[in-house]
Amino acid sequence: MYWNGCVCIQKEAAYHSGIGSRGIGGVSRNCIWLDGIYPDWNGRQYELLPFWSWREVICNHDRELLKENLLNFILLLPAGILLPLIANHKIKWYQALLIGILMSATIELSQLIFMRGLFEWDDMIHNGLGYMAGCLFTNFFVKNRVKH
Repeated sequence: MYWNGCVCIQKEAAYHSGIGSRGIGGVSRNCIWLDGIYPDWNGRQYELLPFWSWREVICNHDRELLKENLLNFILLLPAGILLPLIANHKIKWYQALLIGILMSATIELSQLIFMRGLFEWDDMIHNGLGYMAGCLFTNFFVKNRVKH
């Protein structure tokens, strides 16, 4: 039996359930996690449910998560502002969103690999939206420059 902020179950029953070491649906080898944040055997933490942070913000009025979501939006906003200036042309919104999500995925994967922080889809979405907003801001205020 194992207790660590979760529902206690028999280790053998969960291990042989065929779900795997991560535990899809919140079941790891020895614990059912109720909070949705799943630590791996090596200390990795990840949240695979998209928009879980907004559910917490709306349902539980969690101001800290709201602040974190807004800060994640702002994180790549300056990089998004710079991209059209560096590329010397306007960037389409979907290209900016894709680039922002890929940049954020690099950050999130490094957090997962090096066991620093929480890997989550929400961060990638918020960072990508911030990057896209930065590109749209620059596209709106700067005329399309053409190289000669």
